[in-house]
Amino acid sequence: MAEPIIRNLIEGDVEALAACMRWQDELETRSATGMERRDVLRQSVAASSDVYAVEVDGAVVAIFGVAPCALLSATASPWLLAGKGFPGAHAKTLLRESQYFVAQWLERFPILENYVDARNTPSLRYLKSLGAVFDPPAPYGPYGTHFIRFEFRR
Repeated sequence: MAEPIIRNLIEGDVEALAACMRWQDELETRSATGMERRDVLRQSVAASSDVYAVEVDGAVVAIFGVAPCALLSATASPWLLAGKGFPGAHAKTLLRESQYFVAQWLERFPILENYVDARNTPSLRYLKSLGAVFDPPAPYGPYGTHFIRFEFRR
């Protein structure tokens, strides 16, 4: 199995990931927005200043980025949506790469914050490994599902 490649997003990546999104991320996107996963991916990409795809053996296994919260804001929202099996055998490599991106984004935005579905244990473990700080679960989104606000600070 080849090492993961992190690259700029190209045409077809959103559709490729939407077709194989892990169920936890699909549930989270639906609960947070009420929208279909493909539409959430497109919206996330459009709102972001930086967007990347993670490719393993020619397949897109994740898309991630950071979206400024407002024009001149010190806060931005990091996000990652993944396919089935992510991070799999490459967990250590992808964690190291994620730490790099968080550090780079914290140089531009002193606060990185977003929300994660309280049921999304793979994402919660991943964020904890990155050093995120968590708020208690609270209702969020159109269905009042419990989400957890997380943040990274410079």
